[in-house]
Amino acid sequence: MNFFTCLLVLTVIFITGCGPVSTPTNEVPVYGSIPVVATLPAVTELVKQVGGVRVKVTTLTPAGVDPAVFQPGEQDLALLKDARLFFHAGGSYEKAWVEAAKNQARLTIEIVGGSVKPEQRLQNPETGAEVEPAFWGDASLWTLCIEDVLEALTRADPASRTSFEQNAAFFREKLRVIHDWSIRRAQEITPEKRVLVVPTQTFAYFGKAYGFEVIAATDDTSASKAASVVLEKGIPAVFPVAEFSSEAIAGVATQSGIRLASPLYGYGPARKQNLKNNRGETYDEANYMGMLKHNLYEIVDGLP
Repeated sequence: MNFFTCLLVLTVIFITGCGPVSTPTNEVPVYGSIPVVATLPAVTELVKQVGGVRVKVTTLTPAGVDPAVFQPGEQDLALLKDARLFFHAGGSYEKAWVEAAKNQARLTIEIVGGSVKPEQRLQNPETGAEVEPAFWGDASLWTLCIEDVLEALTRADPASRTSFEQNAAFFREKLRVIHDWSIRRAQEITPEKRVLVVPTQTFAYFGKAYGFEVIAATDDTSASKAASVVLEKGIPAVFPVAEFSSEAIAGVATQSGIRLASPLYGYGPARKQNLKNNRGETYDEANYMGMLKHNLYEIVDGLP
């Protein structure tokens, strides 16, 4: 038997001996394999950033409604049926969703914000109660929340841990950059004019991080208080939010005779791609960095 014949025989033996590589029946597929639901756009974005192609995420709260008063109906609750993981931020405006999720036996409930320490959480100075945990307003705190998502996804798909960790590391760096950028941008406004009047409770952490006094005009009483403050301090504008219309914030503008500025994003990025070009910089409002840039640019322009 010559050399080439021996080589051929050994090759055949090697190939047939190895056989096909078996795939474990419980292995999680790679692309969009983990069906996830999230209460709010901010939470959806964070899960997508860490999960990458492994996750398929659906935002539960519909567009155009105030999450603080929204109550899911049967059609909304049907979105929970096929999901494996349910992510929420722990806010009062998510309680109806959380209660519904508890009725789904196969659904694992995960909270985003568990990594934020008690001393980092804000309290209402008037009531002493903890303010709504909208940690996405502060990019440095949102960085901590990456760990909550990373741990939850790794439990669901241990084989993809390395991929999740790489995604998380990349997003941490992006949040570090946008946090520093936001601090510099906010400093363009004189301190006495850094009063942000909005129709939602979700800007408290944003205000703390970037140096704004935040007044939430969510009803007639708080709107009247806001109107008095803006007149006293000479604040030139108040801000609606993009997610829903608010009569209260419009009332502040009318009572005070000041401008109703362009809407901000209060509950997370835009629902679909929305490219903007501002001061030579192009960004997409449908991701976290673009959301913060949009908000800061609009605030700087609205409170000169």
